[in-house]
Amino acid sequence: MKTIHYIIILSILAISACKNGGENQSVEEAIVNNESIDEIAEAAGMDTDAKKRYEIKSGTVVYTAPMGVVQTLYFDNYGAMEVFVTELEMAGITSKDIQIRRDGYQYAYKNGETTGTKTKWYTNDMHFSKMDVEAMKRYKVKKQGNENIAGKNCEKYTAEFGGSPMTTWVWGNIMIKTITKFGTGEMIIEATKIEEGPIDGSLFEIPANITFSEV
Repeated sequence: MKTIHYIIILSILAISACKNGGENQSVEEAIVNNESIDEIAEAAGMDTDAKKRYEIKSGTVVYTAPMGVVQTLYFDNYGAMEVFVTELEMAGITSKDIQIRRDGYQYAYKNGETTGTKTKWYTNDMHFSKMDVEAMKRYKVKKQGNENIAGKNCEKYTAEFGGSPMTTWVWGNIMIKTITKFGTGEMIIEATKIEEGPIDGSLFEIPANITFSEV
């Protein structure tokens, strides 16, 4: 099995939002160190073929994350295609990372650069409603009712992955808010804007001027 460092948060997130000693630390590395994608998918109903991952056909979600990071998710065909843009401004310089996810692959590159990477795309959605009893026990999953977040009636869940307690709010199987605890600290990612509706198809096209190396 392919071992991965993955965060399981009912989300479309793959973020580098934490810093420690001046070095970027990905959320995936911070939380889950010894799970395999196949084990998690089997236990928790992850949709690895990206078919109808969300209950909403298309839309845009804007998130705020730690350190002033702003992230935007564009999705279509119920999540079978999506673009995830992460923007960070530091010392007057704005960096933008773009990830295009479609047809089983993720194409990642930085704005202004001419090279990027192409990797197999495993979706990181955990469908709590599809989990069996043993998986719910394993990840300490509990439903905590419903709450209104960003104008949406969200289901609220608590869980624990890799020893990190997590509270997640989802709407239409789209992550709307998540709070992850790291020791005495916590990381909050929350949607501030949600729009349903068609997305410009050109957003999902793979840029012809970028050379992607498969890794």
